[in-house]
Amino acid sequence: MSFLAVHNGNRQILGTTGCLMIVGGIVSWIALTVWLSDRLGWPDAYGYPCHLARGCWLQGLWDSSALLSHGGTLSYVLFVVLWLPQTAIITGYIYSFLQKRRRSNGTPSSSSSE
Repeated sequence: MSFLAVHNGNRQILGTTGCLMIVGGIVSWIALTVWLSDRLGWPDAYGYPCHLARGCWLQGLWDSSALLSHGGTLSYVLFVVLWLPQTAIITGYIYSFLQKRRRSNGTPSSSSSE
């Protein structure tokens, strides 16, 4: 059992494999963001002096629309990569809320085939 495991009663939800997948995903996201930013010169080449490493994360998201107007495959990919964590977190919360609501109404979820 992982020390990061989350338990719901006696049922293990997130084990060692899940934790490794989450850490690997975060490291991959950071590496891809840094590589694409360096390759495109983001944000300096687009006229924005604020760097994501200096705590300008929200400003970087706000200015990321310049990537879409610039065009190019790498610009589009960097835009998606920059917005991916927020989208995933919001989607996860909505999904969790809908699952809890469905269970409280007595409707079985599609994943529980026990």
